Amino acid sequence: MSPRKLVGARDPYGFKPLCIGKRDNAYILASETCALDTIGAEYVRDVLPGETVTITPENGIVSDLSRALPKEQEARCIFEYIYFARPDSHIDGVSVYASRIKAGRFLAMDSPVEADLVVGVPESGNAAALGYSLQSGIPYGTAFVKNGYVGRTFIKPKQSSRESSVRVKLNVLKRGGGRQAHYHDRGLDCARNHIRPHCKNAAGRRSDRGACPHQLAAVFVAVLFWYGYSGAGTADRVQPYDRGDPGHHRSRFPRLSWN
Repeated sequence: MSPRKLVGARDPYGFKPLCIGKRDNAYILASETCALDTIGAEYVRDVLPGETVTITPENGIVSDLSRALPKEQEARCIFEYIYFARPDSHIDGVSVYASRIKAGRFLAMDSPVEADLVVGVPESGNAAALGYSLQSGIPYGTAFVKNGYVGRTFIKPKQSSRESSVRVKLNVLKRGGGRQAHYHDRGLDCARNHIRPHCKNAAGRRSDRGACPHQLAAVFVAVLFWYGYSGAGTADRVQPYDRGDPGHHRSRFPRLSWN
């Protein structure tokens, strides 16, 4: 921090987003473009992976790309598009909302289902469910009521805390009538374990899909997904799922743990 200049740096892989905005004569750095909309600032551009920008009144934006990696080595965090980022944000020129719609469309092509209704699990599952509905032609509807006074449950430190918060956060509209409903979320166990018993009461039959891609290895940046971690700095690779398995469409995300 400096009273005379603004300095921002993005990791060489471009794992997390960072953008530059401007309002009047003031520059702003933010992780998401929706923050610029909130304060009435104009989007200027994204900070490139490995780039350090120094902003001063005299020189404006000065770029340093000495830490940048070759393009083929860059690696975006897919979870930003799936869950973290707000749907009204753009990351590296890609609309988060549009990416979730597209994920739902691809899932409908990959894992079709016969159902009377497609519903999303709030909030990040809603757009993907809409995409599934648009591609499949199955009507889109609402089956979950979200408590607006509960914050994000995913970031709580313990699995028990996440599950208890989800019980307060989500409730199911009990429609009944023997209809077959297709529930769509991003594939997190803490929400799924809570809503499944209620779904049985809300619909005659139900199926579920997750738009989140399968996890291939442990993640050690920002969020820890543990899977077969040996403790020696390596993680066992998750085996590809079997298309012959009738439950192949369900997310293979393991239970989250920080312990």
